[in-house]
Amino acid sequence: LCRKYEVPNFHFSTNAINLNERIINKCIDVQMPLLTISVDGGTNDTYEEIRTPMKWELLMKRFAQFKRIRSERGSEFPRLSVTSVLMRRNIRVMPGLVRLMHEKGVDYMNFVHLGVMGGLGVEDESLINDPKLGNETLEEVQRVADELGMQIVKPMPIPEDMADEVATRREQLLEAAADADDDVLMKFLEGEEVSDEELELCLHKGVKDSVLAPVMVTSANQDVGKIGRASWRGGVGGGGGGGGG
Repeated sequence: LCRKYEVPNFHFSTNAINLNERIINKCIDVQMPLLTISVDGGTNDTYEEIRTPMKWELLMKRFAQFKRIRSERGSEFPRLSVTSVLMRRNIRVMPGLVRLMHEKGVDYMNFVHLGVMGGLGVEDESLINDPKLGNETLEEVQRVADELGMQIVKPMPIPEDMADEVATRREQLLEAAADADDDVLMKFLEGEEVSDEELELCLHKGVKDSVLAPVMVTSANQDVGKIGRASWRGGVGGGGGGGGG
C-alpha cells in the first residue's frame, strides 16, 4: 500500500518471531527502506529473560535468513536496524551486542532508555538509579561502533546527580499526594517508607476526589504533548521502543 500510494519513507518494527522468507522477500520486492528488529539483550540469558517468549537461537536464525536473502537477491534494501532498550540488567552486554549486530549485517543501531511507569515493578531497572554505569557503558558502545564503522544513535548522558533530583521530586509529589489518604499521610509524617504502589493509589484517589489536579504541559507550536495518548499512572514516563520502553 505504501508503494502504491507513493509514500516516500516507511518501515516497520518487529521482534522477528514471525519474520519469515515470504515477508522478507515482500520487503525486498517493494524496496522498503528500513526494517527494525528489537533486541534487548546481547546474550542468550539476558535476551530470553527480557524478550519472553522469543528464543535467542531463533533470533540468530532470523538475522542469518535476512542477510542471506538480501544477498541472494542483490538488494540494498531494506536496510536493517536494531533498537535496544537500556536497563540495569542488560547494559553491560551492549558493547558486545554492537559487535554481534555488525557481524549479522545490521546497518544501524538505536539505544533508548527504559521508560518507567509507576506500579509495573520495573522501577529499579532504570539507569537513573545507576547513571555512572549507564554513561560509562554507552561511551564504550560508542567506541566499539566507531571502530566498526557502525552508525548508532544513543541517549544523552544521564546527569550523575539525577538520582538525587528524582528523590527530591518524589518527596514533593508524595507530600502532596498524601493528603488524599490518612493512613499514607501518617506514614509520611512519621518518616516511614511509602511504596510506589501506595503513592500511585494516592494519586488516583486524589484526582478522583478532586484533592489533586493533574496538569499536562502542551504546546502546539513546539509540538509538545500528545493529546489522546496520555495516561495518568502516577509514574515517570520516558522513551521506549521497544522495549522499552
